[in-house]
Amino acid sequence: VRTKGVQRVFQVDAAINPGNSGGAIFNRRGEVVGLMTTKFTHPSGIVPEGMSFAVPISYATPLLANIPDFNFTMIGKGRKDAKGDGEDKGLAQAVVRTTVLIETVRNTDSASMPPAPAQVAGAPPKSEPPAVVSPRLQPSPVRDPAPSPQDEEAIARVNDQLRAAQEEELKQLARRGIVQPEGMVVIPAGEFLMGADDGLQDARPVHRVYLSSYWFDKYEVTNARYRQCVEGGGCTPPKDRLTFEDLQRAQHPVTNITWNQARSFCQWQGKRLPTEAEWEKAARGTDGRRYPWGNDGEVVKIRVKNGDLKPGANGSERVGRQAATASPYGALDMIGNVSEWVKDWYAEDFYQTSSSHDPQGPLRGSFRVLRGGEWNEKPPNLQASYRGWDEVTYWGPTLGVRCAGDVP
Repeated sequence: VRTKGVQRVFQVDAAINPGNSGGAIFNRRGEVVGLMTTKFTHPSGIVPEGMSFAVPISYATPLLANIPDFNFTMIGKGRKDAKGDGEDKGLAQAVVRTTVLIETVRNTDSASMPPAPAQVAGAPPKSEPPAVVSPRLQPSPVRDPAPSPQDEEAIARVNDQLRAAQEEELKQLARRGIVQPEGMVVIPAGEFLMGADDGLQDARPVHRVYLSSYWFDKYEVTNARYRQCVEGGGCTPPKDRLTFEDLQRAQHPVTNITWNQARSFCQWQGKRLPTEAEWEKAARGTDGRRYPWGNDGEVVKIRVKNGDLKPGANGSERVGRQAATASPYGALDMIGNVSEWVKDWYAEDFYQTSSSHDPQGPLRGSFRVLRGGEWNEKPPNLQASYRGWDEVTYWGPTLGVRCAGDVP
């Protein structure tokens, strides 16, 4: 259960195992009043011991809009009593819209925001409006019609133009004595279309962005490359070493690393994390296409439908094996292998005010942006414009990295 946009959380006087994140909190009438989360950090910065937090159902309800075929007609309906006198009697059978008076903790970007004042004894309880599903959190319908010959021809022309510009950029750099770094491609300076008007609200609106020239890793960082950093003292091992220590997966992308570990690796190599604008341009080129190869979503549908891959087990592939997913600049595995940490803080409305020239992301935030994704993701999440995010301390079997660098 994520806490983006949550202003208040319930404090639970019990330690809850992270594996129970998403578990429901019931009142005595069997109504759901909150969902457990392990994503909340206390504003004081103190690591809580012997306590946990829950997201009020009034905040969690809009997130259900992202669940396909979720039956919203059940919200607001009461429970059904179980028959008999067993332990299951009175368990909730549906999510109930409700307002709960409870001591809460304020959750803001400030690191020193004090807890919300407690309700004064004898005072009438403060009521809140019933939860409603925010249309801002619901993606517009995305349709992937079969590409027309004209569309394929247009994509091919753009690809030829971008490759020609790339080759010319390398020639100019060579005249200045600048050598292309091994394992990197150059992304020439210029404008590109960023965002998607048919995606989630945080990807809107489509807007033009100018980026200066930069280097971009052709492949995701592999276990073998990350091991060199660990052995050289520049990196700490992944949080879960199972796949990292499997020599047969030396050329698979490194996973189970946090944002800080990803940044440390890039710095150790004399590089940096790419901005999300740099990542998106490297993935889709300049014409606003949905995927690195064009607008045909059939590749995604086939892989998602037929995929039996499990994250962290056999879910990743050797880097560079998926030639069909190459971007117009020659970057591989931009989707379909692992998600990748980028530099930016996450803000849902950042595109409304972002700079049109080399945007660096918000100045502060609670989460860092993730780009790309594995085949286990839903098809809309595999578009080049999709913006994932998570806490800097989070790690998992599908989180990896690739690096970027400035062109002198």
